[in-house]
Amino acid sequence: MINSASRTVSALAVASLLLTACSGSVGEGAAPPAKHPVFSLPLGEQPYQTVRETQQAGSAAFHQVLTFTSKQGDAVLTTAGRLDFSGGRADGTHTWKIPNGFPATTKDYLLGATLGEGSAAASARIARTPESVLHRSGKGNYWLRYDLDEPIDEVDSITWLHGIESPFGGTLLEVISALHSIKGQPVAGGGRRFTAHIVPSGATGSLLPGDLRRRMQVVVPAESVGTPVPLTLTTDAKGLITQAEADLSALLKEGDSGLPGVTTLRARLVLTGHGRTKPALPPVSDAVLDAGKAVLPRYAAAAGDCVDFTTGTRSAPLVVNVSCTGPHDARIYAQVTLKGAYSGEKGAKRRAIDACGSAYHRARPAWTSDSVDPDTYMSVWPTEEHGDSPRKQVVTCFVLSR
Repeated sequence: MINSASRTVSALAVASLLLTACSGSVGEGAAPPAKHPVFSLPLGEQPYQTVRETQQAGSAAFHQVLTFTSKQGDAVLTTAGRLDFSGGRADGTHTWKIPNGFPATTKDYLLGATLGEGSAAASARIARTPESVLHRSGKGNYWLRYDLDEPIDEVDSITWLHGIESPFGGTLLEVISALHSIKGQPVAGGGRRFTAHIVPSGATGSLLPGDLRRRMQVVVPAESVGTPVPLTLTTDAKGLITQAEADLSALLKEGDSGLPGVTTLRARLVLTGHGRTKPALPPVSDAVLDAGKAVLPRYAAAAGDCVDFTTGTRSAPLVVNVSCTGPHDARIYAQVTLKGAYSGEKGAKRRAIDACGSAYHRARPAWTSDSVDPDTYMSVWPTEEHGDSPRKQVVTCFVLSR
């Protein structure tokens, strides 16, 4: 027989053992919760880290829309492609849609100048490798390969395509690492949405090619950092970037923006397929020209040469030297060096027209008969910018071929 005192002691001993067992299973053996690679950091560091995490995912598909709004409608540049962060490779397309009635001068600025009449092609294909940028005009049948270790004069719009944060430059990925005035909040699914500001010079320098950037910086100099340029950044639960939107309209507000008629400027970037995307580089069967040999200043082309105007550089003084047996934009029938001191653009224009008129009648018939418009010729003369350079005091005479 067990008395009541013994039962009480036994019950207390069993309870003590149970409490000990329970406390041991919850406490000392459990690992602390893992820190999130992005959201556990101080808020000011989180956008920067979203870029790093997105890069570490290895790859992504991207789609960016840059919208220039005017009273006559929206001019839209759509850029889309695939990024290989780890391999430094990318492919993509640039496609412009500009409505009828859009300010003509601004249309030319957006599409880029060429040596001939009109603007550059409204579309292009681009491929990036660690060593080069390849560009193919929407109306071209070949790629131009620009090797990054052999820069050509006036090709900042090509090197602009070589991004720092991304293999494919010109997207909002380039500005996220340097945001300021950052705020953040959770979104459905465990991700985050950040609102912040971009430094104005960073916005124009990263999103626009060199010639457009210089036009914008007439209004917003590089040292002007006070203008608020808002950006919204969205990530998924892993901290990978899924979307970024920026309103660049503040860069247009003070006087002439450099883009006549444009009232607002916005950018929207979407990333998908993180870690599941592979760029498509040009197949080996495609024709590829070495830009270091094929692209040259218009005054360096020889009489009789056939040229294309679209080089991808958005620089009118440059042309592509191509075979006359295939399609080409123009045929040069004379290069005339102006004598004496530079007389200004008006004087140079008058002398150029006279010189090309005389040269037209002396040129080989095969060169002038290449024209799509018989008895019509064109001339390009030195500008004020190059008037003091002897080697650029050259008038180029040509006929349009297609």
